[in-house]
Amino acid sequence: MNYLPAGYQNTRDNYPLLIFLHGLGERGAGTPTTITNVLRHGPPKLISQRQWPDSFLVGGKKHQFIVISPQHINWPTPGDVDTLISFLIANYRVDRSRIYLTGLSMGGGVAWNYVGSNNGFARRVAAIVPICGASSPSVTRSNIIAANNLPVWATHNEGDPTAPVAYTNNYITYINGAPKPPNPLARKTIFAVSGHDAWTRTYTPSYRENNMNVYEWMLQFSRRFTNTWRATTSTVWESTANWTEGLLPDANTDVFINSGNVVIKSNVVIRSLTVAPGASVRVQAGYTLTVLQ
Repeated sequence: MNYLPAGYQNTRDNYPLLIFLHGLGERGAGTPTTITNVLRHGPPKLISQRQWPDSFLVGGKKHQFIVISPQHINWPTPGDVDTLISFLIANYRVDRSRIYLTGLSMGGGVAWNYVGSNNGFARRVAAIVPICGASSPSVTRSNIIAANNLPVWATHNEGDPTAPVAYTNNYITYINGAPKPPNPLARKTIFAVSGHDAWTRTYTPSYRENNMNVYEWMLQFSRRFTNTWRATTSTVWESTANWTEGLLPDANTDVFINSGNVVIKSNVVIRSLTVAPGASVRVQAGYTLTVLQ
């Protein structure tokens, strides 16, 4: 299921991306008869019932989400999530500095597992909101999350009979007690109720802590990327193999050219550019290089 903000087709703007990962009970093959399972909870339910806000005001600026709610047959792996993110970046106008991951039960566990898998995955996401996440806490995963300063707001019910509240409690303890604690510190909300459903309250836009709902809280945070030229295959800027990130630099990327002679054959917009002595960047006639800072 996908949701594009009002006006998406009429602009060239990039938008924040919110990925919602469903629970075990909403699994399916993405067919017309199963995809409606995804509408049972969370942002897709709000969107289908016309309760989803058109925009969110954060820092004096209005933000509109692209919302993607994939349906999975089996428990997704971190690799599955990363493949999904790459697909969405390639096919939607995504602001790469504002990719947010949330999910409930199985989906919450998948969110924990993805960002805790390696530094690259943790850096790809700007914030996560795992809800009653079904993932056994790992010190290794927690240290990766902490080292990459990934903002976390996790919620859970105290009396959850399905995914123990200790999962969330221990993740937050491990992250904030890591050798390199994150900035900001990971936060949690434990609702003093029984049952597995911590998601209805968490996802309701009117539920706020410190005057922010979870969507506004996520939008406080963005990522800034670094991409270094490594000239693996050629002198061509447009070859992803030539970049340490495995992705072409965009408007959210600080670019470093430490050696070699780079040729640009497209219109390029990047955040900043540092070229070492002896290296060079040449823009082929008919194209432009725009450096924002």
